[in-house]
Amino acid sequence: MVVSKIVVQIQQKGFTFIMKIMEYHLLKRKWKNIGIAMF
Repeated sequence: MVVSKIVVQIQQKGFTFIMKIMEYHLLKRKWKNIGIAMF
């Protein structure tokens, strides 16, 4: 029971971590596009 709880926590943390990385890459791409549009 306790082990499965830990596994779920790790999965959730890993998922949010992946989401943050994806968000960061999308933001970076968006800023790059804005930079290209500006110059």
